[in-house]
Amino acid sequence: MKNSLNYSYFTGALLFAFVRSLLKIVDSTKLSDGLLKTLLSKVETVFADFSKGLERESGDPLSAEAAEKDAARDACFSGMKNYIKSFTNNPAKSKSEAAEKLTLLIRKYGWGAERMSYNEETTAISKCIEEMNGNYAAEVAELGLQDLWLNPLIEAQEAFDAIQNQRVANGATEMASMSQYRGPLVRALRTFLESLETFVDNTNEEAIKTYAAEIDELIGQTMSRIKAANSRGSNNTPPVTEGASSQTAG
Repeated sequence: MKNSLNYSYFTGALLFAFVRSLLKIVDSTKLSDGLLKTLLSKVETVFADFSKGLERESGDPLSAEAAEKDAARDACFSGMKNYIKSFTNNPAKSKSEAAEKLTLLIRKYGWGAERMSYNEETTAISKCIEEMNGNYAAEVAELGLQDLWLNPLIEAQEAFDAIQNQRVANGATEMASMSQYRGPLVRALRTFLESLETFVDNTNEEAIKTYAAEIDELIGQTMSRIKAANSRGSNNTPPVTEGASSQTAG
């Protein structure tokens, strides 16, 4: 990538925020089967473990509120699933078919999302919401799902995201799992970005080129903010050391 990504400047919270932003640009479900998909799946897997450090942050005053907001969205998600399932054997064919399609959609991203890590659950629910408001809008309307369950779920998801964003902004302290998985996450991320750069140079796929351009922009913006913050801070404060880190993304 043309923008350099210096991992040594990332605290655990900053690394969490960066990878989360990257996965909003592209995740493994958007890629065709192959090396890039495999490498990005690895990033997602390690990131899920890494992110649990924030979830268990006992010193974070917002952790209890985050758990409360998560419980609220869990209730909405579970209620919506049960509501959809109640139509599975409905005598009206249009309703039973709609229920079947929506059930398959949710299973595609995670029927048991409530039991996932915070990050995994957010991703799964976000994808369900996106498709229900898009390709499955007709099925949602058929079951009267929008106002009864989908809108409340969207509100609950947004409330949870707001707390999580605030926790990251406040710089939640790193926990053992964050330290444990930092190295593997950096290595998985570096490998994916290096492979993405190589792939872009040898492909005509516009989607891949777009993902790469947006990620490159994200890297540039992130490093600019970090360097600016460091300049405003004490010149005696060294960057975060990372024994296994690389100086650039590619």
